[in-house]
Amino acid sequence: MADVEAAPGDTPVETENAPVAAAAEPLSSEIIAGCLSNLSRTSNGLSVAYTKLDCRSKSIADIDLLRNFHHLKFVDLSDNAIKNIAPLGPLDNLLTMEVKNNQVKAVPIDLDARKYLQRADLSSNKIESFDVKSWPLCHYLNLNDNQLEQLRLPDFPQLYHLEARNNKLNNTGGIGAPLLQKLYLAGNQIDTIVGLESLTKLEFMHLRGNKISRLDGFSANNVALTGLNLRGNLVSDPNELDKLTVLPALTKLTLSETPLAENSHYRLEVAMRLKNLTMLDKIEFTPDEREEAVQYKEQLEAEKAEAAAALKAAQEEEERLKLEEAEAAKAAAEAEALAAAAPAEAPTEGGEPVEGGEAPTAGEEPPAE
Repeated sequence: MADVEAAPGDTPVETENAPVAAAAEPLSSEIIAGCLSNLSRTSNGLSVAYTKLDCRSKSIADIDLLRNFHHLKFVDLSDNAIKNIAPLGPLDNLLTMEVKNNQVKAVPIDLDARKYLQRADLSSNKIESFDVKSWPLCHYLNLNDNQLEQLRLPDFPQLYHLEARNNKLNNTGGIGAPLLQKLYLAGNQIDTIVGLESLTKLEFMHLRGNKISRLDGFSANNVALTGLNLRGNLVSDPNELDKLTVLPALTKLTLSETPLAENSHYRLEVAMRLKNLTMLDKIEFTPDEREEAVQYKEQLEAEKAEAAAALKAAQEEEERLKLEEAEAAKAAAEAEALAAAAPAEAPTEGGEPVEGGEAPTAGEEPPAE
């Protein structure tokens, strides 16, 4: 395989069979001309203008020239090398914005309040900050495969589909989308579930591959949530399942690849605690499993009652032994006190004082010899 001759200090570059990427360049008038379509009347009806721009895979790095194309409604700039999308700010008529697979690091405030924008795909970029506060008509937003550490979407009143998979999120908060139905947050670093109280229309939540061990955070307000995917998380305690009983519509749950799923009575534990579930890990519960879950619950309750009775008996026995020990100690102390209070008597031998015994008191006659 031949190498290109390299300058001193450079690494030789193989040319045979090596893919050659076109050098990134600014968006030019020539490129734009080949990307425009959909000639339509302008909003005031006085002229016509192109409303669609499809510039996918054009090795574009700079889109500053687009600031002047105010009539564009559909823009697709996917698969380029774009870093800055602020030039799209003046495009007030945007309906869809596709900028996936670029090098965008921020969604700036310049793009705030796009009053007609309905769909935005910004996936597979390097986005660290999303500064837009409101897209009032946006119903689909894709932020997959970026670098976001938190979501800040305070005012997205029409959003019903949100994806932010494979970012760096550590919680589920920051979503101001009261009509949201589908939420995909797999592949993050989420360990805390928060901010779901206002998501009363949420139907499906995908949290696969995070760091969730506790199931706090779900709300009785999530009355429409029917499907929840927790595959590949850290849930291990069966008692955590009880926290999902606040979800009246939950019928499908995925918990495979969790420590809990390794429990020998895994499916019975779930069926016993979540009676409305019809499917676990994409497998429906059978009538036999339901019946077995009832029996399993009765067995656990009997074992629990037996354990409680045994514990009570052990505690009572421990108290009895302590009481006996206390009484014995008290009796010993009293005996010792009585012994200490009794007068001492001189020892005698054959009825006579032993040599060195106690001397007679004054006024007494010494014993006869």
